[in-house]
Amino acid sequence: MSGETPPSVPAMLDRLAEPHRGVVRDLLAPAPDDAVAEPDALPGLDVLLSVLAEPRRQELVRLLEHAQLTQRQLTSRLGLSQPLLSHHLKVLREAGLVEKTVCERVHVYRLRADSLQALAERLTVMADNARATGSVAPC
Repeated sequence: MSGETPPSVPAMLDRLAEPHRGVVRDLLAPAPDDAVAEPDALPGLDVLLSVLAEPRRQELVRLLEHAQLTQRQLTSRLGLSQPLLSHHLKVLREAGLVEKTVCERVHVYRLRADSLQALAERLTVMADNARATGSVAPC
C-alpha cells in the first residue's frame, strides 16, 4: 500500500447502498455484554466488507483469483472504461486486497493472499461464534 490513508468508516458507509450499509453497520455494532467473547478485531474489517460489497469489485477479485492481469486485460474482460476500472483498482489497492507491479511500463495486478486469509479467518471466527450462540435457547 502507498502512504495514502484509507477512507474513514463513515465515508465508506456513505458510498454503500442502504441494504449494504445496514449490514456493515450491524457487523460493526458493539456486541451485547452476554455475547460470546470476540478476539481482537481484524483491523479494516469494515473497510474490506464495504469494498467487496460492490459487484464490479467482486468481479475484479474473481478474475484476479486465477491470474495476474494487466489493466488492459481487465478492461477488455470486464467491459469497463479505463477510468472506471482504475477507480475500482485504486479502491481495492487502498483496502489492501490488490497489489500492483510495474513490468516494463505495464501495470500488472494480483490479489494479496495475506489480506484475503485474514478476512477468511475473521469470518470463520464470526461463524464459530454464531454457531455457539445459535445452540443456546433464546428464552
